[in-house]
Amino acid sequence: MNAVSDISYRWATTEDSAAVASYIRLAGDGLYEFLLDDLIPGFTSMEILKWTVGVLASPLSYKNCFVAVDTCNNEIAGLINLFPADLLREHGHDLLSTERWQYLDPVFSLQDWGSLFINSLAVGSKWRQCGIGGRLLDHSHEQAKSDGYDRVSLHVWSDNLNAISFYEKRGFVTVDRVTLPAHPDFPGKSGSILMHRRV
Repeated sequence: MNAVSDISYRWATTEDSAAVASYIRLAGDGLYEFLLDDLIPGFTSMEILKWTVGVLASPLSYKNCFVAVDTCNNEIAGLINLFPADLLREHGHDLLSTERWQYLDPVFSLQDWGSLFINSLAVGSKWRQCGIGGRLLDHSHEQAKSDGYDRVSLHVWSDNLNAISFYEKRGFVTVDRVTLPAHPDFPGKSGSILMHRRV
């Protein structure tokens, strides 16, 4: 395990929006760049994500993010973005009705409705192998119990074997999977796995 300073955990604030957007993009492993770059002329995927994180009604809002903070330097070391899966039914994607969105629609349509959904889980490179990811995942189970959910769900890219192993070791099981045809702008992604864990 890496040496790590003291880590505290808390809900994100509006001041964390830039760091939150950065971690959500990291967790997407190319997803947000694929969907958002060139969506609005003159704006990068990161700029669009920062704006989205600051919108309280967005599932990606900082209000739905729980962060690990390195108290030595007040840097955000990791993040989990979670919200009710059913929110994905309520939030239309009119701006994203593009060829790229349609390409990924099979992934977005595959959900464990009625669960608490982990949209993003990421830990910064210098804080990995320190138990932060596991602690953030524990928070999702605590939050699910508190909010009356009996399970937590998530998606993982089918080629991300390390992440799949991480989740399986923590009791997640595969519910379903979708495959994706090859896409020149989204290399290395052959599909997505929907997993959940009872709480």
